[in-house]
Amino acid sequence: MFSLLPLTALDAVCAALTSARTSLKAQLDLIGAVEDRLRTDAANGTRCERAALAPLASLLADIRVQSDAATSELRHRAASLRRRCSVPLLPLELVALVLAWIHPRQLLPLRRISRACDELLLSASFAKRNLDRTLRVLPESQQFYMVVTHPLANLYVHGPASYRSALSGSVLASVETIFYPGKHLQHGTTLQGIETLHHLTKLKLYHIRLRGFPLATLQLSALKELSLSNSSIQDVIPPTIAQLQNLETLGLTQCKLHGTLPRELGQLKNLKKLFLGRNRLTGPIPPDICNLSRLENLALHRNLLTGSLPSDLGRLQSLLHFFAADNSFVGEIPGSLGRLARLETLDLQQCRFSGRVPASLGNLLRLESLFLNGNELEGELAEEVEAFVPFVLEEWDFRGNHGLRGSEGFAWFGANGQIGVEPEIDEESDYDVDLN
Repeated sequence: MFSLLPLTALDAVCAALTSARTSLKAQLDLIGAVEDRLRTDAANGTRCERAALAPLASLLADIRVQSDAATSELRHRAASLRRRCSVPLLPLELVALVLAWIHPRQLLPLRRISRACDELLLSASFAKRNLDRTLRVLPESQQFYMVVTHPLANLYVHGPASYRSALSGSVLASVETIFYPGKHLQHGTTLQGIETLHHLTKLKLYHIRLRGFPLATLQLSALKELSLSNSSIQDVIPPTIAQLQNLETLGLTQCKLHGTLPRELGQLKNLKKLFLGRNRLTGPIPPDICNLSRLENLALHRNLLTGSLPSDLGRLQSLLHFFAADNSFVGEIPGSLGRLARLETLDLQQCRFSGRVPASLGNLLRLESLFLNGNELEGELAEEVEAFVPFVLEEWDFRGNHGLRGSEGFAWFGANGQIGVEPEIDEESDYDVDLN
């Protein structure tokens, strides 16, 4: 059985509570005035005569009268509300039939009314019935983008697990793309239920708060893009990430990740974009990364990575952009980078590299941006490097390598074809934010 409070009664309760709060605030203000007067007299060393205290005594008496009147009024209204809200108990099934026609956005706040209401609204059977009644129409295109203003997006990301599961099994069963550029959630989510979206190929959730790495996403065998950038994951990258064999884009920029890079990343044969910048990842780059023959973008900037760069990086023949700035690598820059014929961007600044600049970098005729500043490089620049810098590159920076030497007149930095111009590097950009 179930009792539902009429909406008119709820309005009356709110009005009574508002009136009581206003009355109590007035009383507190009067008491505060009395206290301020007493403190002032005490601070000034004023001796309070009986006559001087008379106004204060009268003020306190008025406060007591007002307090008693407000209390009596509140009791009277409460008794009246009890009489007005005394409705017969209704069968739970009847209440469920009525509530099922109310949109979830207006319905879920009613969970606060009673425990029975909360249990009803959180049940899987009711969630399915409610969605069948209110959200039966699918978008015309299966390329359905869940945006922050769409009720389905808020319900799926913010709503209870029962509604998430019901959405996954019905309304969203054929959806291929979920894009949610949301704001931080008050409570974390595990994306429970998303594993049932077997047609999902793109999952892009930005600025959400997760409770660890969403392992449910690893069961989405058709997934080609998983982007959770700027979300608070605070976890490690699980080795089971290798289950996503169709994955082409993995975007985990600024997710508070820690731990090491799992070697299993090298098993994602179809991976084209790997964005792991701005985390707290440690340890070396596993050599298995060099197995990603289709990789075009590799961003590992602003982590705590150590060790030397894999000597086989030259095997990444599809690589266009390599960002590894602001880490703690050791050793030399591998000469195999000179075999990356398609490379357009190489950013290795502030990484503590030592030794010479590989002469093989002069072979990168498609290179547009080269940043080696802030390392510990030394020795003479190879003629091959000096020759291609001002004629091939659009922006470059070799500064901050105190042991590095070049020929007289060599431009140590430049941008847009102008020698000695500060390169425009957007330190706050996220290389993986792509809304297309």
